[in-house]
Amino acid sequence: MRLLPFALAAVLLPLTAAAGDRYRVDLIVFTNPGLAGAEQPMPVVPPATKRAIEADDRLRLTAAQITVLPAPDFALGWLWHRLQRSTEFQPLRHLSWVQVDPPARDGPRLQVQAGPTYSLMDQGVGIPLQQLDGSVALYGGDLLHIDADLTYTLADTDGTLRGWRLHELRRVKLDELHFLDGGAFGLLVRVSRVPPQ
Repeated sequence: MRLLPFALAAVLLPLTAAAGDRYRVDLIVFTNPGLAGAEQPMPVVPPATKRAIEADDRLRLTAAQITVLPAPDFALGWLWHRLQRSTEFQPLRHLSWVQVDPPARDGPRLQVQAGPTYSLMDQGVGIPLQQLDGSVALYGGDLLHIDADLTYTLADTDGTLRGWRLHELRRVKLDELHFLDGGAFGLLVRVSRVPPQ
């Protein structure tokens, strides 16, 4: 009779460990159009998105143990609406997903895009680049990190492209709203643990 609790623990512990830790990420990318004229742009360089998973690529998302949540489930809707009503800021994109056991590094990246598509000329070849283009990853391990590699591009009236880049690896605390600054644009992100089902 005394061994029964230990036997149950031995059976149930692997089941709970197999489920893995699940984290929810909610993010907003926004711009400050007033700063686009004041902040010094950088040469436009397309972000590295070859490994990034598109939000509608179900096969790769499933393999990466990522579930992109539908727009009605977006948890920062109140903040998105405040940015929409703001005269200073313009929201560009929001995205929410749940990820099981994010790796400590070199894990799956989600593609983040919005706005019109421009053609960036590179050695006579046009490379498509969206106004907001790049990717974001959640890394686990001992501490959680958000890794953002995003560019924000504007076209002048003469067609010249101006760009800003946000490339940052930031440690994040659970359930706190974090701001990553890209000059003329920024990223707001919150990571929370999903309770076991």
